[in-house]
Order: sequence, then structure tokens, then C-alpha cells
Amino acid sequence: MTTGKTFGMTYDVVIIGSGIAGALVAYKLAMAKMRVLVLEAGGVPQEMGERRLLVKNFAASASKGADAPYTDEIRSSRYYSSPPAVTAPQPQDEPIGNDEPYYKYAQDNPSWNQQFRSYYERVVGGSTWHWQGLAPRMLPNDFRMRKAFFSDEPSSTHPGVRDWPISYSDLAAYYREAEYEMGISGNIVSDRELDDYFGVGRADAERGYPAVLREGIPMTYLDKYLREKLNGFHYEESAPDGRKFKMPVWVTQVAQAKNARPFDGRPACDGRGTCVPLCPTRAKYEAIFHIEKAVKAGAELQANAVVTKLEFGSSGEVANIVYQDWQLGTPRNVQGRIVVLAGNAIESPRLLLHSETPEKANKVIGKYLMDHPGSGSYGLVPDAVFPFRGPPTTSQIDTTRDGPLRKWRAGYRTSLLNYGWQLGSLRGSTFDPPPKLDHGEESDQHEERKADRGGNVLDLVHNNLLIGRKLKEKLQNHAHRQIFLGTALEQLPVAGNSVGLHSKADRFGVPLPLIKYYYDDDSGYTNAGLRAARAMHEAIFKQLRATAYRLFAFDASGALTGPGFFGAGHIMGTTRMGKEEEDRAVDAQCRSVDHPNLYIVGSSVFVTGAVANPTLTIAAISLRAADAIKAELRNMH
Repeated sequence: MTTGKTFGMTYDVVIIGSGIAGALVAYKLAMAKMRVLVLEAGGVPQEMGERRLLVKNFAASASKGADAPYTDEIRSSRYYSSPPAVTAPQPQDEPIGNDEPYYKYAQDNPSWNQQFRSYYERVVGGSTWHWQGLAPRMLPNDFRMRKAFFSDEPSSTHPGVRDWPISYSDLAAYYREAEYEMGISGNIVSDRELDDYFGVGRADAERGYPAVLREGIPMTYLDKYLREKLNGFHYEESAPDGRKFKMPVWVTQVAQAKNARPFDGRPACDGRGTCVPLCPTRAKYEAIFHIEKAVKAGAELQANAVVTKLEFGSSGEVANIVYQDWQLGTPRNVQGRIVVLAGNAIESPRLLLHSETPEKANKVIGKYLMDHPGSGSYGLVPDAVFPFRGPPTTSQIDTTRDGPLRKWRAGYRTSLLNYGWQLGSLRGSTFDPPPKLDHGEESDQHEERKADRGGNVLDLVHNNLLIGRKLKEKLQNHAHRQIFLGTALEQLPVAGNSVGLHSKADRFGVPLPLIKYYYDDDSGYTNAGLRAARAMHEAIFKQLRATAYRLFAFDASGALTGPGFFGAGHIMGTTRMGKEEEDRAVDAQCRSVDHPNLYIVGSSVFVTGAVANPTLTIAAISLRAADAIKAELRNMH
């Protein structure tokens, strides 16, 4: 891959950002013979040498976190070497005096539950380098939450919730296109069962998986064990109005952007288990693959290009893009007939707010920041299930993500994790070993199971007096029986959750992001979902006859306690889509309502977040926007 060398000219399209949204738009427009330039703040990892270096950096890191291969952990760990220079400049590594955090908060000393937990990478291909690769679709009700669940309530009850200006049917063809382009592996049989359960019409539900990938990534032994033990099991939940709902607890394969068989010149997944933070073999889809295809089709890529400002003309159009090559330190300008802002939901509003004068800025930009907050429970089943094999997640419990109960609590989906209790932590944070497991009927009755409640090696040694051969046998037995239920939940859009501009700037002169955030809204919608998920976790552990388990906890106020929630890496909202009469940043085609030649693509345009991993929906929306851009350019010509 080569970077662009032609500067000072006008392109048909200039795309800012090379993640999944920017990469697919660049590819589709380049294939249509448009003159395309992609500007990316990060560098270009060369496929052979630097992918190996990234793997080495991850192996050497102390945190084993999602950002470990890409950031300079040397400041907080003496066991870590710096990553390749092309993965800089990472947001977490901005040297701003003695300040460590890139995110700034409106609150002084924000609590754990007021901190935004999701991060991203500056590198060609964006955060698809470190994503897990899960690629479910959203559901029809996810696009019409106001109509489906809150139509009988005043808008003041959930003021940020409204329906999208597009429907599932509008995206169905683009979902299929995205599934093929990304090489999604999914089981069409279990997908059909879930679609029927959720009421998705057969025509809209048709999948675009490549023919060789239609059986999906195989289930692990752990998945099959849980499917057998939970076969026929239904979880019952009571609604606030007294009605009771029974939900089947189905264990099904999850669609994901990994090759179940060789496809598109890339190998099949061989189950190394490091999808987060890095696939060492290219079996997992990364947006860099479509950047490579776009460049081959004639697009230009300018890496190391941090866009610092958009300059607007008299009619509001983007007249000039100012960027800086961070390696050479040289400012540059470029123009495009169409400009596509394909950053994420932190960087896109940050650039827009910095570029506008305060009196002209669209008041919706930066508002309604969302993620998929979640938590997990872990335990030990009576039998060996042999975790630590295969990708991090191959199966899911998905039946709780939609249904009448969403009127009162968040929908949620649960991943069955294949890495036991192992969790990485973000650089600079601590990871404490699991505390003692405080539930489990059998450990009260069987002497040999009492040690199951130990959460770490020290507990087994000091409190259970195990040493030598007995300790080794216990550790082996313990590790083979570990299961972890990781649940992510939807978060309602709240105007107060926002991205603004801080008084301090980064090294390029752009103000740092000022974040206001809390994982729940005033109605307690997400917390209600967490309580429901916790109860389901316990029901599952009991059905499995778990010898010991620990459930995530709440404090006296009803908020998550201990480490709080985890961020899913799903940064959404802040430039939301809307209908003509609504406050909005873009229309249904992702065209800016303020700047006639600007499109904004990515998860920042999401109106509501639902609970599906957003990447496939980002891809579908971006491919749809690319068609609108093609039509507009043809009219120009």
C-alpha cells in the first residue's frame, strides 16, 4: 500500500478517517471511478513486519488490554516496549503537561460510573484492529423505539428517545452487502430461528454471508455444554404491571467477521483467541483490507494526517480541510467537492465544534453520547468445559435483547466467553483478581468443593492450605471449569451525556474532548436491565448446578458497585440522524443539515443504540450513504 503524494488539488471526495465507515465509502466510490482521498491521523502498519511487532508488544504488555499493542505503555510499565511509530499518535498517549487522561470530564474527580470507558485507535483501519469481530444486525424495533415501547408516554419521560428516519427494511439490502464485503461467518439456520422469534420478515432477514461461511464459526466445547444443559430452559421475568414473561434461553452461534473457511485471500480462523486486541493471521476482518482495495482501485491515502479544522464558505459548504502531517510537522490544505467525516462519536463532534463559531454551531452536535455498558458474572460448573480455546466469543444468549419488557428496562445480550475469567485492563488501570465466589449450593455440601469459592491462587494457598501437587491439581481442575457470562445493555440517549471542548488542547492545537457521562438515565432504564440480567445469570448458574459463582453487585443507591460497568468500545451518538422537523445533525442519507457538501458516517449518527454490536450497522449505513454520494456527484458532473 502506498500513501497519496498529490496535494493542493480538488478531489471528488475527501474522506476523513479510515475505519470501517471511511474504508467502505472509499472503496465503493473508488470502484465507481471517483477521485478519492482518504486522510487518516494514524500511520500504515506494513502487513508483515509491523503486524509481528504489534503481536510482540501485546505479548510483552502488563495490561493485556484492548489498546496494549498500539499505545506507549512504557510510562506505566517497565516490562513494556513502545509500539511501532506508525500506530501513533494514540489519543491515550497525548503528552499534555503532567496530565495523563485524554478524556477530560466536566465533573471533578468523576466516579467510576461517570467515566466513559471506551477507547479507539489512530491507525489506518481504525479500531477494527482491536475489535472482537462480532457482527449482529440490529432489530426492527431498534429503529422505532418510541413507537414500539414509549408511544403511550409523554416525550418528557424519555426525551432523547425517538424513532430513526430509516427502518430495518431500508437497511436490509445494505446489511446483505456489508455481510458479503466484510466476510461475515454466520449460521443461517440459527439466525432464521432468532429472526422468527423477533418477528423479522423473511425477505428483510435474508443474509449476505459468502456461501463458504454460512455455517458460522464453530461452537466450542463450552458452548455445546451450555447449549445441552440449557436446552428447554426458560427464564421468567415479571413486569412492573404484574405480567410475567417467559423467555427461552437459547445458546446460538453469533455472526462475526472472521473467516470460518478461507475467503477473500485470507486464511480461516485458527482460534488463537487474541481477536481483542489483535488478530495475528488476518482471519478477522479489518477495515485496512478495504483501504487496500480502494487504493488498488485508484483512491489515494494520506496517512499521518491529523485534520485540525474544517473551513466553511459563504454558503456553509466545506471549502477547505486543514490537516497536519504529525511526522513531518507540516500543515497542509486540501479541497473536495464532497467531504465525508468518518471519525468516531468522540472525534467527529470534536472536529465540528472546533471548526464552527459557537453562535453558528448546531446545538445537537456532541449530545446523546452512548455506549453499551455492561457487566459480568463468573462461576464454576461441575464438569470440565475447557475454556481458553477458540475466539473470545463464539456463542451468545440473544433472546433478551427485544420484547415487551423493553418498555421498562434495557434490552441486553449475553456473550458466552471462551477465555475463562481472564480479563485485560486498560493501560494505567489496575486489574484485581476475582474476589471470593459467594454463591453455590454444592460448595456448602461437599468438602472437596469448598475451595471452589477461592478467587485466586493466594486464596487457595493461604485460606485452603493447598500447596505442591494438590495446588497444581486444583488449579488445573479450577481452570477447566470456569465460565464467564458477559452482558452488554442498551443505553438510552440522554442530552446531558455529551462531548464538548476542553480549555486544554492537544499537540495539534485541537481542544481535548470534554466528556459528561453517566451510564444510566433518570428513569433507571439501564440499571433495571442490569438487575434483570443479574437475575438471569443466577438462574443460569443454578440450572447449570454451578458449584460456585459470583454475580456483579449494586450499592445502596442501586448503582453498580466495585469496578462498575465495562465499556463495550461502542461509541455512539453525538451527530444524530433525524427527520426534517427534528433537531438533527444529518438527514436520512447522512448528509449534514448545516453544510451542503458534508456527509457524516459512522456510529455518531445513531439515534438510539439498541444492544447489537454497532459495526455491521455502521457498515450498512455507510454503504447506503456512498450510494447517495455517487448520485450527487453524477448530478454535479
